[in-house]
Amino acid sequence: MKRIIMRLVLPLVAAIGFIAVAAACGGGGDDKKTGDSSGSGVQEVTVKMTDLVTFQPAEVRVEAGRPVRLTVDNSESAAVHDLTVAEMPVMDVLSSGAAGGMGHAGMDVGAEYDLHIALDGGGVGALEFTPTQSGEYVFICTVPGHEQAGMTGKLIVV
Repeated sequence: MKRIIMRLVLPLVAAIGFIAVAAACGGGGDDKKTGDSSGSGVQEVTVKMTDLVTFQPAEVRVEAGRPVRLTVDNSESAAVHDLTVAEMPVMDVLSSGAAGGMGHAGMDVGAEYDLHIALDGGGVGALEFTPTQSGEYVFICTVPGHEQAGMTGKLIVV
């Protein structure tokens, strides 16, 4: 009888021990932006553009020296909008999902800015980049009249 109990209990105890060790070694980090508690992963941020000519949120905070994936969501808007930062120290800039025709009557206005993505109404895209210097940088929508109507925000790099 003692042998039968040992055959049943020993594997159970070993399994519980294995689960406890695995849980202790697994990441339990609470970095909500990246899912990475080490501070070295990609920072995930989303900004929505609206028909009310606003960015939501109008203020975004990221860390210098860490890659950023900024999802730009124009899915709830019928109008073309863009997110543009004129000058900002960045490297490794990639853009995906930009509007066909570049969103401004076919003009390639993005070449004159450090960060730029234009999206058709209903579109979603992303800017990937690594900010290299702390500071506060203004982002705007360059569609005529939108900045003047208040479509501005602030990208804070710490």
